[in-house]
Amino acid sequence: MERNHNMSTKYVFGVDIGGMTFKMGLFTDEDNLVDKFEIKTRLLIAF
Repeated sequence: MERNHNMSTKYVFGVDIGGMTFKMGLFTDEDNLVDKFEIKTRLLIAF
């Protein structure tokens, strides 16, 4: 992924909290993906 952004580049941070995964993404204001991260969530059953 390209990491050559100047100091005037604006960024947008997105989060998706789903039932099976937690996903995060960092995008430029021109919709280019800078980096992404994903964690599988565990199922917790409370009785």
